[in-house]
Amino acid sequence: MRKLSRLKYRNWPIFYKMAIVFSLLSTSLILSTGFLSYVIYRNSLENQIGEFVPQVLSQVNHQVENYLDDLKSTWPDNLEQALKEINLKEGLPSLEKTLMIRDIIDTLKLQLKGSLYGVTFYTDQGYAYVNEQSGGVWKNVSYVNQPWYSQLDLVDFSPIVLGTVHQQIVNNSNGTFFFSIVQPLRLTGTKNLAGVMQIFGTMEPLNTIMNGIDLGPDSRFYILDNDNKIVYSTFSSQFGKYWSPTFGFDISKQVPGAHSDTVMLNNKKYMLSYNWSSGTNWKVIGFVPMDNFSKGISRIALWTGIWGVIGVVIAILLSSLLAYGFTQRLKQLSKQIRSTQLDELEQKQEALQYDEIGYLSVSFRSMINRIRNLVDEVLKSKILKQEAEIKALHSQINPHFLYNVLESIRMTVKKGEHAAAEAALVSLGQLYRYQTNQENDLVTIGKEMEFIEQYLHIQQFRFGDLLEAQVDVASDVHNFLFPRMILQPLIENVLKHGQSQFDMFIQLLVRIRCEQESILVDIADEGDGMSVVRLQEVLDGLEQGVTVDQRFGLANVYQRIKNLYGERGIMHIESEEGAGTIIQIRIPAEHYTKAAHI
Repeated sequence: MRKLSRLKYRNWPIFYKMAIVFSLLSTSLILSTGFLSYVIYRNSLENQIGEFVPQVLSQVNHQVENYLDDLKSTWPDNLEQALKEINLKEGLPSLEKTLMIRDIIDTLKLQLKGSLYGVTFYTDQGYAYVNEQSGGVWKNVSYVNQPWYSQLDLVDFSPIVLGTVHQQIVNNSNGTFFFSIVQPLRLTGTKNLAGVMQIFGTMEPLNTIMNGIDLGPDSRFYILDNDNKIVYSTFSSQFGKYWSPTFGFDISKQVPGAHSDTVMLNNKKYMLSYNWSSGTNWKVIGFVPMDNFSKGISRIALWTGIWGVIGVVIAILLSSLLAYGFTQRLKQLSKQIRSTQLDELEQKQEALQYDEIGYLSVSFRSMINRIRNLVDEVLKSKILKQEAEIKALHSQINPHFLYNVLESIRMTVKKGEHAAAEAALVSLGQLYRYQTNQENDLVTIGKEMEFIEQYLHIQQFRFGDLLEAQVDVASDVHNFLFPRMILQPLIENVLKHGQSQFDMFIQLLVRIRCEQESILVDIADEGDGMSVVRLQEVLDGLEQGVTVDQRFGLANVYQRIKNLYGERGIMHIESEEGAGTIIQIRIPAEHYTKAAHI
């Protein structure tokens, strides 16, 4: 059915074929162009986004650095004088010294423009002045007991950025998050720690910076300090925690700089971007859903598809018009060819246009004239040739064989063995009767083997004890069809070339069986065999065919098998020098039916 379907398509009018081909070419061109344009645009947009987001994060990192610099570099001029006054006398500082510290804190608040929530001022004597927006109070608290004491830089007295810390405040027992910096203090000209000031900045500057980034819903941003502690997060519950790869990104495997990539979080695709400052080692990390960027792309894809469909429809219409205009004249010529009969051609001389198709029509008529003049002669000669080839391929028995048989019979009669001579003459007569009966080219295997038995009987009469023939025919193959007289040339070939070089003995095996819906024939001998070179020459000769003078032997059998069965008929030869030769024939198994051979 599949083969018939393919043939049906091949028989379509050329108009349909051309229209379909032109339409497919135009459609594929339009669709591929639209698809490639969409892919290129999408990739270009993603690349631009991949470059844009790190630039945004770089600006954020720069603003965070400026905020840190403001907190670290804002120290009032009267701070050193206040330290001297506070440390002159042991015990709780006086009201005057408290007011001096308040002036310093007010100056800090003024300089930081509302970004400062409070300050804790630790004296060298174990006291701390805690100042918040609601006021201040002295506490008996030493900086030595603070968790950050071990981190103090007592050489250069550089500030420590603690980042986001959780701090209890007045009127809020649960506390809140602040951005904290600790500054160790010393007097000019000394290297002794004179006090510590811890600044608590509000999160408002960071919130202002991060709120300025709007990349769509479900976007996540993080700011990490140099210890990878989360200073800022879209989720406040993560403030103060250390970064973990479970957040969707392993920052420890990255290097300073900027980078973008795509990652999967909770079965959702995100654009991951980060900016790592090589100066402060602070990082800004962003996760933006790819869906936030693809909304515009989806609209472009929709319109690309719509215009693609419109283009395809137009391409099909134009292709059909083009194919129709091109094939209309060919269609007319095709009708003329189908309606033309050889004996009517001379009466159908219509006016022609002398373009390409017109010249094609003239050539067609000229060709028909030549065919009409030659067809009878060709058909007759072909029929005669085929009949001659079929008769020649039936392979008449070698005249030398007839001479040798008659000579053997004469010698037998001369010896007085009249019964043996009579039996030989009977077999010879049946042999020639079978040969001259050429009604059918195919006979049953049983009938063919009767002929072979008569042939072997005569050969046994000639060779005597020097010939040992073994015939093995399966019982289930007798009613299968087989080419007439195809085995006799092969057996004759064995008798001619299969004698042992040691004792001139001929051992012949003929075996026929049915295997996998095929008739398999083996003819083997234990003669001299053939060398590799000689075997290849024989095989090459089989492929070259056979002429009238070469109607005997292997080439004859090979040609008959190919004429009858084509590629389904196989003849295979194996031979080894000094070991013998095996000829194998495989043909399709076909049961004999009387109706098919009447």
